[in-house]
Amino acid sequence: MFDYIFHAVEKEISGRNAKNLASEVARFHRIQVSPHFREAAQWCCNRMKEWGLQCDLHEFPADGTTMYWSYQLPDEWKVESAVLEIDGKIWADFRDEKTSVIQRSHPASVEAEIVHIEGDDEKDFQNIEGKIVHSPLPLEKIKDLALHYGAAAILTSGIREISGRTRIDVPDAVHYFSFWGERGSGFVLSPRQGENLKKLLAQDRKVKGRITIKSSLYPGHMEVVNAFIPGETDEEVLVVAHLCHPQPSANDNASGDGVLMEVARGLNHLINDGKLKKPRRGIRFLLVPEIHGTVAYLASREKDLPRMVAALNLDMVGENQDLCKSSLLLERTPHAMPSFTNDLAEVIFGELTQEVGNFSDSTKYATFRHAITPFSGGSDHFVLSDPSVGIPCPMIIQWPDMFYHSSLDTVDKIDPDAMKRVGVLTATYAYFIATAGEEEAQWMAFTVLEKAKERVINRVQKAVTILAENELGKRGKDKEKGKEGDKEKEPHGTQNFLGQMDYLLDREIHAIRSVKALTTLSTEPLEKELNQVVSSEKEKLLAYKTVPEKKKQEECTWVPVRTYPGPISTRRVLLDMSLEERKAFEKKQGEIETSRLLETLAVYWSDGRRTLSEINELLIFETGQNSLEFLKWYFSFLEEHGLLELKR
Repeated sequence: MFDYIFHAVEKEISGRNAKNLASEVARFHRIQVSPHFREAAQWCCNRMKEWGLQCDLHEFPADGTTMYWSYQLPDEWKVESAVLEIDGKIWADFRDEKTSVIQRSHPASVEAEIVHIEGDDEKDFQNIEGKIVHSPLPLEKIKDLALHYGAAAILTSGIREISGRTRIDVPDAVHYFSFWGERGSGFVLSPRQGENLKKLLAQDRKVKGRITIKSSLYPGHMEVVNAFIPGETDEEVLVVAHLCHPQPSANDNASGDGVLMEVARGLNHLINDGKLKKPRRGIRFLLVPEIHGTVAYLASREKDLPRMVAALNLDMVGENQDLCKSSLLLERTPHAMPSFTNDLAEVIFGELTQEVGNFSDSTKYATFRHAITPFSGGSDHFVLSDPSVGIPCPMIIQWPDMFYHSSLDTVDKIDPDAMKRVGVLTATYAYFIATAGEEEAQWMAFTVLEKAKERVINRVQKAVTILAENELGKRGKDKEKGKEGDKEKEPHGTQNFLGQMDYLLDREIHAIRSVKALTTLSTEPLEKELNQVVSSEKEKLLAYKTVPEKKKQEECTWVPVRTYPGPISTRRVLLDMSLEERKAFEKKQGEIETSRLLETLAVYWSDGRRTLSEINELLIFETGQNSLEFLKWYFSFLEEHGLLELKR
């Protein structure tokens, strides 16, 4: 159904040109809400205008006061120079390494003793007033304590240790850290520099540091680059990539910007050349400051949201997998936002894997690592796919990345073949949805149905395995053999799995119905067929009845009512809190490893009718976690600070 699009864009889209564009973007120091970001945005817009696209910059007031939904845009920040000297020698210079300064640092002229603090124990920070504090921990672990107890400035040689990466793996990486509303100043050192400084400070003498930062914060503006290929109607498909982050930030996210611009160029050329017809719906390309830009843009066009039928988010898409140790991932929308877009993207993704044949050429497979993953958030799709916004948006991302958020995220880590793959997927996805009529919608509905059947059958197969093991007593034996301290999951009973089937059926039916966003279409026959499949599969579960029923738990009848569209930002509230209040909040969050994801998903499920117990039940089906007490605390916090209402 989309083959003609796939083959047309495959010939047109250039991975090498996408990398060239990313290389140009990587020249700019693109901290959001800054004149440095504005320069990059203007360059991208001018480039797309040269290709004949409609393009302009949307400006939004950024003054530390103006709100877009629950998000407050910070003051504009400009940095002219920043130098760190230790014992009279230059250790860091913004001119040479843009990540060396803690971004959004306030102006500073400091000469003071440097002290080393190894951990985040509060008592170690109580005698630091007027001194420069160095820590090997990431900035977020120490900044509140350092600023509260009067540090003159902060030095961090921390690295966020994510997905197996440690400071040992990247000893010369200077990590990207930023202040977001805090009145602080400082520098970032590499882990190797941090170790050298620690040794220097261990000598029996005082070590002096000198910090000079010429910067300013003032009411300004934030820009969103808005390019457009018009359609025949006022409906739109969005392609989004964030343009921000320090120089060079090549894979994150100059790679997404390069692919987006190459797709915009390629589709516009194919349409103007008559190789593809003018689409039914317009295709809009947005280069945004991450999260803030998407929120501001959508909040300013709130009345137009129903006409935005789908989106795709491109974030860190160009990785050389051998260097970055990454995989190409298609991240689905959250369960609260079921959509045909997931299966469409997955089917196109599957075409990309048909690269090389086996010895007898009887099948083809991919030469790159790849996976389809559930929603995790963390980028602009987390705004678009919020049900209160209602624009289903999968994400394409390469993860993990050994050089993520560091000075080592350079252009040499970008692979043009990876850029080409993502460009072909993006162009095919966007143009297919933009041109889809009744025939395409019907095919899409059938595709979602068949994919839904696969998911149902796979879920039942896993359930039957667990139930069979329960019946044979194997789970008890496995528990006895387990290592001390292992957490054993509560055994699932037949009723639990029957409930999961009902939940899955409901979500899949909503995904089928989502095709109606493309055209008027009756999905009742497909829904009936899926109901029959689920009923048949349930019979297999009913053969197992020797397991315990689901435990009853306390009922919470609070009904969250959302005050703002879009995800909820607590940053403004947390900045106004005392240190003790923030510590208490973070401690409560830290009790659950996936607390931030649970917070996001719980807000997504809040439709003004569901109780907190019902939301928790849905989260159990979506994540496997029972979090009612945590949710009661979190939603009480949001209510206390005016971020939503609770009907008790």
